[in-house]
Amino acid sequence: FASTLSTELTREWIEFTSKQDDDTDTADKIKAIEDEFKRLNVRGVFQRAAEGDCYFGRAQIFLEIDGADRGTPLILDPRTVKKGTLSRVVSVEAIWTTPSGYNALDPAAADFYKPSKWYMLGQEVHASRLMTVVTRPLPDILKPAFNFAGMSLSQLAEPYVDNWLRTRQSVADLINNFSTTALATSMDQILQGEDDGADLLDRADLFTATRSNKGLMLLDKEREELVQVNTPLSGLHELQAQSQEHMCSVSRMPAIVLTGISPSGLNASSDGEIRIFYDWIAAQQEAFWREPLEVILKTVQLSLFGEIDPDIGVAFVPLFQMTPKEESEIRLSDSQADCAYVAAGIIDPSEVRDRWAKDPNSG
Repeated sequence: FASTLSTELTREWIEFTSKQDDDTDTADKIKAIEDEFKRLNVRGVFQRAAEGDCYFGRAQIFLEIDGADRGTPLILDPRTVKKGTLSRVVSVEAIWTTPSGYNALDPAAADFYKPSKWYMLGQEVHASRLMTVVTRPLPDILKPAFNFAGMSLSQLAEPYVDNWLRTRQSVADLINNFSTTALATSMDQILQGEDDGADLLDRADLFTATRSNKGLMLLDKEREELVQVNTPLSGLHELQAQSQEHMCSVSRMPAIVLTGISPSGLNASSDGEIRIFYDWIAAQQEAFWREPLEVILKTVQLSLFGEIDPDIGVAFVPLFQMTPKEESEIRLSDSQADCAYVAAGIIDPSEVRDRWAKDPNSG
């Protein structure tokens, strides 16, 4: 669950945007920011952090700024983040951190049950330098019991995984023993205690030794009878598939994404489920991962340029991608509409040309 979710969160990753379309300086800045993000491995850090959120219920990203006091707040200003001082961006597992203090007195306060500082293996670090992401938050009364983490996906998935393992093994055992052969024979003497059962056991050994599709089974015509009991196997595959689907439901992933197996059944299709999953991933990115990403972007700008350019932004690239055929069909319909607008005198051809020149998907 953790590796699949974290991989999908960062698969298409991000793109940097600018409000100034034709500004050469801005383009150079964006190129420098892209190179710095690659040097810092921000993509890998976010993937590792997303895994930690699944495992422990909490993801934390630490910004290492040379010469800065870790216990002081991170103020995004050229006087506090000087050029060339951002050395590392690190994902810290929740097992190594614990809150050093939090406000538990005033429920109306902005920092109520929000740690202002963390102990990171004995080092006190301000919360602004150790950015915390919790995608499955808990009520305030439960936060201290979970060390201010949320509900981990591993906890939520455990009963579903246990059911799946038990169902899988039960189905395998049933298939292995679905047919039972019974030999109805005389057992009077052994049941009355007058015999040690040696003759009966010898009869069973003979039966087992000669039991084969090519063997010949000899039975006493008067006193023995052969009975075969078969357990119906119909519906087992549906029970096993349903148990597997339950694991998909707790992680909100389609079966084709989580397991690589297409859903089975009449008119089964995963296209709609994948689109819904992509929308959910986009919602997760905007709700929980945009804030730390923007903090890193501003810190990178201060470290590179000594200032923050308000025209530069960042956007998550959608996971849903159209095929080249679909893109060409859209361009064709757009071009037909432009021709109609130009022919009607609504817009000028130069306006159409300018718009298409700025569109990276114009073809």
